[in-house]
Amino acid sequence: SYVYVADVSGFGILVVDVARNRSWRITHRLMFPYPSRGTFTIDGQSFDLMDGILGMALSPLRNNGIDRDLYFHALASTTENVVPTSLLRNESYLHDSNADPQSIKVFAEERPNQAAAEAMDRNGIMYFGLMEPPSIWCWNAATEFSPRNFHQLAINRETLQFASGVKIVNNLKGEQELWVLTSSFQRVMTDTLSSNRINFRIHAEKIKALIENSPCKNSPKERHGSHRYHANLITPSRGYKSGTYKYGAVSYL
Repeated sequence: SYVYVADVSGFGILVVDVARNRSWRITHRLMFPYPSRGTFTIDGQSFDLMDGILGMALSPLRNNGIDRDLYFHALASTTENVVPTSLLRNESYLHDSNADPQSIKVFAEERPNQAAAEAMDRNGIMYFGLMEPPSIWCWNAATEFSPRNFHQLAINRETLQFASGVKIVNNLKGEQELWVLTSSFQRVMTDTLSSNRINFRIHAEKIKALIENSPCKNSPKERHGSHRYHANLITPSRGYKSGTYKYGAVSYL
């Protein structure tokens, strides 16, 4: 077993190898906050917070039965990034002078605004909340990471503010459930928190019921009998500049 821990203020990932009782840190420019995304507005209240990597989600196992993709993003950002877990588990990668600095990828398109936590189910569908409007969305990782492929599951300006906890839970029947913790975090940051209002909520629903009629459920046709996650399709564009990528058919793994 390996554990991947987001260091929100240290701008890195702590990797824990449970069997060997070892751990190491990986840092990368994509784990840092973006100054232009450091202002948050929720329910009409604004605050500044330069938090780095926070949201993380593991994909289902790849066909080799070993590797996964780790999706992640900084809180003060609107981008989404992806890295194969085999790279994170390779402690020597940190000291390899020939290591490819572009092994950790950023998707070309972005969210409309910031998101906190995220999670992915066994079918490669990611769930995340947006700050404005306060809402929960899904994205099928077999499609391009693009607002065109983000689909709203729920919206409520009062009860879905700041989804700081998003988890996929297997119930006793083996069914997947989406659990979401929301809070009035903006009131904490602006020192306006009041016990006269409900400030923390836990939401839960079965995945099947959530996406029964959602476009997220309908993924593109599988190619050659295997599910091709869109993370496979990110390739550097010609004349690479500042982390800009286009979509192609070549896997980076």
